[in-house]
Amino acid sequence: MSIEHNTSGVFHRLKDNIDVLIVLLFFIYLGTIVVGYPQTARVFPLIFIAIGVLALTIELVTNVFLPKPYRDSVQQYTQGLSGNVESSFTESYDDNNDNRNELADLPGITLNNTYRIALISLLIIGYGISTYLIGFLPTIPLFTFSAIYLIGSKSLTRAILMTIILMVFIYILFGELMNVPIFEAQLRWF
Repeated sequence: MSIEHNTSGVFHRLKDNIDVLIVLLFFIYLGTIVVGYPQTARVFPLIFIAIGVLALTIELVTNVFLPKPYRDSVQQYTQGLSGNVESSFTESYDDNNDNRNELADLPGITLNNTYRIALISLLIIGYGISTYLIGFLPTIPLFTFSAIYLIGSKSLTRAILMTIILMVFIYILFGELMNVPIFEAQLRWF
């Protein structure tokens, strides 16, 4: 089997993958910004940026420079992976929709998309205002619990447990390791 490598095809495939290239360049730009941060503040962003750059580079090299037989096998493999993730997501989504009648009995809660979009928008706006007024750390449990309980799981213990875990994680990551002022607020009653 002869594998031909056509350079004009490389430019055509690069044009087809311009979105991946733009996102890759954006990640590299973010990396150049983060390098100027103090050591404690740049560790975690650089880790996530490096993972993104690595994944996007692999995607770009696979789609642009690999010959067609190899490119097809890689695409089949990744489609299989995304298909597994998608099928598990739709199964859990279908399981959540089985409770439609049970959730519809709760006062004021309907399960349409407009309600969810409005609720998420109000939570984001409220989160921003609350962070400005009372600070980042007190806002975390309030809005994490509300988002998990109102939008996601109806289990009270799961919502409380996830809220506590997230609050401890953010306190350790931002407050202790990165020394971000998470207690600053406009209102001084805390």
